[in-house]
Amino acid sequence: LKILNDFGKKLYQAAHQVKKNIIVSFAPNPYPWSKDNLMQDWPTWLSENNCDLLAVQCYRYSADAYKNTVSAVLAHVNKANPNQLFAPGIILKEGGKIKMTPELLKEQIRINRSLGINSEIFFYNDALKNPEIKQVFLEIYTQKVDFPR
Repeated sequence: LKILNDFGKKLYQAAHQVKKNIIVSFAPNPYPWSKDNLMQDWPTWLSENNCDLLAVQCYRYSADAYKNTVSAVLAHVNKANPNQLFAPGIILKEGGKIKMTPELLKEQIRINRSLGINSEIFFYNDALKNPEIKQVFLEIYTQKVDFPR
């Protein structure tokens, strides 16, 4: 655990030494599973300010499971570092088949907004070839925004 925490800290500091205006992002699994199984103790990374953008992999295929996962992550984020940039990871595809429906995608983004989260990160860009998924993005993301700094 300490080895990965120390490595993340060194990586974060080294990246910022090379370029001051850089964003170091980590995409761990939900906690505490991440700590117990993968040594990803990301609440410590946040409390020690060793992460600029946290993108926890909140990959779920039901609205309730997604809301529960994101709410749990948000509780850890708010406790460790309330100013932390956080964008939940949403999975669009798994194992060669698109499992995300347009309705569920809209619902997961609505859940984010209801929790005060104005960003998300999507895993597996191949789903962007799906016209229904592409239409959801066009409906929801109607304006260009600046990348967070």
